[in-house]
Amino acid sequence: MAIFNVKDYGAYGDGIQNDTNAFIAASAALTAAGGGTLLIPAGVYMVGKQDFAGKANQGYAYRATDIITISNCTKPVIIEGSAAVLRIVPNLKFGSFDPITGNPYYPASMPFTNVNYAAGIGRMVVLSNNSSQVLVRNLELDGSINSAVLGGSWGDQGYQLAAYGLYTKDCPNLRVSNVYSHHHCLDGLYIAQSPANATATTPRTPATLINVRCEFNARQGFSWVGGGGVTAIGCKFNHTGRAAFGSSPQAGVDIEASGGALVRNGLFINCEMINNVGLGMGADSGDSADVSFINCTFLGTTYYCAWPSKPRMHFADCTFSGITVRAYADPVNSKGYSTQFSRCLFTDKLKYNSQVYAPGSTSYLVDFGVSGAGVKLDACVIDAATTRIGYSSNYGTVTATNCQFYQQVTGSGTESAFRAICVGDTVLNSGSLAQLDQSVVLGRASWNGTEYPQTTNMPQRRQQLWANNGSGGSQQHIGYGSSPADFLGSNSAQLGDIVFNSDAVSGAPAGWVCVSSGSPGTWKAFATIAS
Repeated sequence: MAIFNVKDYGAYGDGIQNDTNAFIAASAALTAAGGGTLLIPAGVYMVGKQDFAGKANQGYAYRATDIITISNCTKPVIIEGSAAVLRIVPNLKFGSFDPITGNPYYPASMPFTNVNYAAGIGRMVVLSNNSSQVLVRNLELDGSINSAVLGGSWGDQGYQLAAYGLYTKDCPNLRVSNVYSHHHCLDGLYIAQSPANATATTPRTPATLINVRCEFNARQGFSWVGGGGVTAIGCKFNHTGRAAFGSSPQAGVDIEASGGALVRNGLFINCEMINNVGLGMGADSGDSADVSFINCTFLGTTYYCAWPSKPRMHFADCTFSGITVRAYADPVNSKGYSTQFSRCLFTDKLKYNSQVYAPGSTSYLVDFGVSGAGVKLDACVIDAATTRIGYSSNYGTVTATNCQFYQQVTGSGTESAFRAICVGDTVLNSGSLAQLDQSVVLGRASWNGTEYPQTTNMPQRRQQLWANNGSGGSQQHIGYGSSPADFLGSNSAQLGDIVFNSDAVSGAPAGWVCVSSGSPGTWKAFATIAS
């Protein structure tokens, strides 16, 4: 396989000379050959250049130059970095600038997408439509965000102009290893697929990421916007938005199928998403599904650590520190679409630089909101030090098997409303009330160290079952309590609700039935217990 050494094309790698033209020439020669090895000997290569418009209506204010571009190769491609550093030269412009004066331009409102005012920095490595194997390894890509000259905003919000570390599209066999992509004015890593090639039957386009670090980038550590079969092993997607500036969403990993493309079949093993200004991991947009995380760490310091709001997302042996929200809900769960957590730890005790996103005792550590239907927790631990355990508004639709719940904060206003079907051995330690409010607890249960094999007598917890009324109408409530009021709490009664007397004694009613809906409704006793 032909070798294209960037030094043969005039690169210095001395940290002083601008080597942009050498990289452009070497990658063009490789592309013309249909493949080969781009060899980058050890050194620091200063790259990047812009052309100033100097007059109006040129389609740019400062036109950026991509550095390495390899496209349409049919033979294998290797970019061998040899531990080299590619570093963007200082003082490149980024954002909105006046095309005539060159001064920063600040739009009156957003969005602002007038291309005549655009100043991008470009892409350091572009890989597009290469049909054979592509390897990128042993390379550092330094976007030099702290030395960029920032203009006004450009795009829908923030700064949405080209300034990528590694940009890939339609490469069906990509492998990236030992690459550090950092301090870019947009994304550290971007993987896309053309919408025209994206259907439900589209073959996988596997991309393997091993020991890839995407840190201190402005918009995303890793944007996955199209394609199938990304596997990330031992990767770090940390500190997005923590350099000179940031642009929303400022996530560690953003799983966001866009432009009509699909995202499918992701696997993240031993990865980190820590201390990002935005989400640690977000999946809330486009046709995205089927992503698993194994032994990964999500730690939010200023925002939610995870937002897995797309179908068939599975987490096993993962740690979530800070608030987790918006798991995907499938009320029927007939196809297993809902989010699943196995042997995961949810906590607010683990911190980065003494920070964790846990804003007070009224917030919920695990907040599924209205989206808890069908979510499964298996052998998970929810350990809340400064927050409440959790919240799910769908009564009895979260399934928690052999789970443990701990909460340290107590007092009025710190009660959780984590409504679930608790199966197997359930452990709950808390000094506050109603931590499994209106949950169904099956099997054995422990409350603050005391086992209650008869779970209907468990202190400070109401048990509730739902059953259809048989005519396709509303759901009826069936449960236990010392009175209808004890059972209902703050909820309204529905016609046909039944409460069995948890304090049953001779001569007392066996229970009560609601004969008129309302709050508290009208209840009638039934079946006096014989002496």
